[in-house]
Amino acid sequence: MEISVEQLFNMLQSERKTGEVLPLPKDFYKEASQQLGSLEGSPDKQHSANFRKLLASVKERRIQKLLIYLAYNKQLPNQVPDEEEELYKNIRLLLESKASNVQQLRRVKISADMPELTMPNGSRVGPYKKSQVLEVADNYAADFLVNNKLAEQV
Repeated sequence: MEISVEQLFNMLQSERKTGEVLPLPKDFYKEASQQLGSLEGSPDKQHSANFRKLLASVKERRIQKLLIYLAYNKQLPNQVPDEEEELYKNIRLLLESKASNVQQLRRVKISADMPELTMPNGSRVGPYKKSQVLEVADNYAADFLVNNKLAEQV
């Protein structure tokens, strides 16, 4: 499959006109990379520079769309290049693993006025007033406060 500068330009214009990821052949980037390699050896440096710039713009625009698809939890169309599909899957896995590692906030109510304390793990909490209700992200700090009767779980 031969890709011309004009085709890349038209592709970029189409990508800019829509928020959807437009279908592309599975081997699009491999083909484009091979073609760019063959253009690098040609005497027309401007042609290869234009090709490289347009290809980078198409790729950048499509990656932006992939990120939007991920943000809205949309599925990719069936025909996207392998590299984009792989990127989409890897980012989704990363986001899912980060989401599962996010600690839940724990609500505690302070039992008595308390100055700033340094926890055994080195983190600092306080100062707090009696009956103050907190949302604590640090499970260690929440456990320490509750276990030492400085606060109660709400």
